[in-house]
Formats: sequence, structure tokens, C-alpha cells
Amino acid sequence: MGRQPSYVQTDPTNRFLYVANAQSNNISIFTINATAGTLNAVMGSPVALPPGATSPYCIHIEKTGNFAITANNGSDNITVFNITPAIGLLTGGTNTALAAGAKPTFVTTDPSGGFLVVTDFGTNNVTVFTFAGGAPTAPTNVGSGGTGPTSIAFNPAGTFAFSANQGSNDVTPYSFAAGTLTAGTPQSMGAGSTPSGVIVDPSGNTLYVACGGVGKVIPCTIAPGTGAIAPGTGVAAGTGTFECTIDAVSTGGPYLYAVNSGSSNVQAFTIPGGVPAPDGAAVMVGTGPFSVTAFR
Repeated sequence: MGRQPSYVQTDPTNRFLYVANAQSNNISIFTINATAGTLNAVMGSPVALPPGATSPYCIHIEKTGNFAITANNGSDNITVFNITPAIGLLTGGTNTALAAGAKPTFVTTDPSGGFLVVTDFGTNNVTVFTFAGGAPTAPTNVGSGGTGPTSIAFNPAGTFAFSANQGSNDVTPYSFAAGTLTAGTPQSMGAGSTPSGVIVDPSGNTLYVACGGVGKVIPCTIAPGTGAIAPGTGVAAGTGTFECTIDAVSTGGPYLYAVNSGSSNVQAFTIPGGVPAPDGAAVMVGTGPFSVTAFR
């Protein structure tokens, strides 16, 4: 494992786990034992970022499993790697510049896979690229309307997106069509909430916001026609709630998992009717976790 692991994601087949190591500027890759959930390092791991790329805060594996993209906070760029499907290894590594001072924190693709979206914490923007054949092109910058966008999530239909704006304690809803992201009015999550993670449930009806400042997950209903969000009552998750993810396939689910960097644990929730309900006690993990993913 590299230094300061900051984000984890599996490939679409759930055979490989990728870890972005922000301090050592590399990516750790593991095979996943589907029965026991144990990890084994892939030969050749960790893979270094190419020259000119530093501090990968996030890694995203796009839907085909052919490309991995990192958001490099220290160098104001993103890097696209090729993935060798049989062994999961990353090769190549091509940098694409963002605006000076962008300080990207998160990268993802829209549900179609045709567009790449990056949150620019330093410039309060979201950058959208056309993404074909592993090449990001034609970037456009969209103002978040908030301060310090940390992450962004799409609804399953790919018609709306939502960014967590850590600095302004709010979430911006966007409409999305043909690669055009249009910002709506940011919705406050409350003073001192410092939202950092967002995820939409499989139905597309509820947005969950991880709010580290208050240690809660706040469920927000999503208006079907407009994408406007209405926050509900936050549910305690732990200390320093940083990110959340959803397991939509396990028996009894879907389940929501919230990772808490301050209390060094992960809290599981069931989400009947969109409202998180704790599913047992939080599980202790290593010190200061920042990311969680679920697979089956």
C-alpha cells in the first residue's frame, strides 16, 4: 500500500480494487477474493503516476473497465490510464490539464460513460469533458454556485447531478443533457455541516449527503421534473462523516455505508422509504478512513 490512501473503487467486474495514494503519488491494485473478500496485491502494483501528476485524491474506473482516471489535487490535472482487463494492471498514463488552481478532488463519468466530470475545489467549478476512447476533450467549466465542491454524483438516468460544496455548507443541483451541465440554486445543508460526499439511491428519488461537520448523513428528496432537492432530517453516522456509498444488490438491501474519518469507523444503514436507519453498531476500521466502496 502507498502513503495516504485517499480513495478506493472496484472495477465493474468486482475482481480488482484500486486505491489512490495521495502522498506517494501512485495507485495500489489488488485482486479481490469473491468468497472471503480478502485482497492480494497485483504484480507490478503500486503503479506510479506519470511525471507532472501529483496527489491523486480520487480514482474512477469507467463503466467499460478499460480506463482508470485520477483527479490530481497537487498538479491541477487528471490522468487517464489504460487497464489490462485480464490482470487489472494500469499502463500508459496521460495527463490532461485543468485550470490553474483547480485543486481537483473528485472525478467520475456520467451514466452513459460519454462524459468525464471533475470537481475543482480550488476554483469552485465543475469541469466536463467529452470522453471517447479514453481521451478527455472539449472541456467546459461550470460554476458550482457554492464554495469548495468536493464530490459530485449523478442520478441513474443521467439527467441530474449534485455537487457537495464543503466550503459553503450546501449542495448544488444540476440538470444534465448532451454533455451540458446547468447549475441550479445551491441548497443549504445547515451551518457547519461541511458536506463532502454525495450519492443517489438506485431509484433516483433520494440523494444522501455525508456531512462531516455534524457527523450525519442527510437524506434529500429529489424532485423528478427539476432535480431540486429538499433536505430531510440528518441521521447520526459518526465523527467526521466524509463519504457514503450504496450496496444495492445484497439480500435485505439496499444498504447505505458511511465512512467516518474522525471516529475511524463505518456505519451501515438500511434505507427504507429513503430514510437511513442504523443497521447495527458502527464497525471500527483503520485510523482516519476517507473512502468506502461496496461490492458483491
